[in-house]
Amino acid sequence: MRHGKTLVTALLCILAVSLVPASPARSIDQSEKFARIRADMFKEELSLNNEQRAAIEKVCHETFLQMKEAAAGMDPVKESQAMAQQMVNLLQRRNADLQKVLTADQLALYQEHTTDRYAELITEVLMMQLDLSENQVAPVYDANMKAFETINNLAPVLKDGSKTKKRRAAKSVDTALQSRDEALKEILSSEQWKAYENFKEAIDGLYGG
Repeated sequence: MRHGKTLVTALLCILAVSLVPASPARSIDQSEKFARIRADMFKEELSLNNEQRAAIEKVCHETFLQMKEAAAGMDPVKESQAMAQQMVNLLQRRNADLQKVLTADQLALYQEHTTDRYAELITEVLMMQLDLSENQVAPVYDANMKAFETINNLAPVLKDGSKTKKRRAAKSVDTALQSRDEALKEILSSEQWKAYENFKEAIDGLYGG
């Protein structure tokens, strides 16, 4: 399983392709929904007060609009790497702004759970790619989180285990991804599921690559 900047960059390559131009009204509505949901997720995870939540919602809203604006001026195929780097830079700036809002204890909690961060990032990609409803976001995150926890626990075996143990671990990874997809199929509409199938293989590579 990949970690750190490699994983983030790869995820954002998918995100860059997903940020296709939309009508101005839809972009604003989507960015507002995205910011509101992300702020609520941060509030629950980090026990934010109302002032912190409002500040984080503003930061998330501004970041998403900047991501849409950056993507609109570039070719998502020919310039995917450059787009991904821009997305990385924008999210790094967002995270720096988030840290200014958090207390020391909240910041430590945020930085501690790296598996949560990966699950959140994939959920953000799916949210924007599939235009998830507010009721879909939490169960989609849970499905991603369960898969990430399983695969993260298998990472040492996949890296340093014997051939036999690696084969068994690889089968467990496949099972975890299958369980995730079964959960997602129950959550997504038929139209969303079809769209998801178009880039599911790339998402799977990020989990187990």
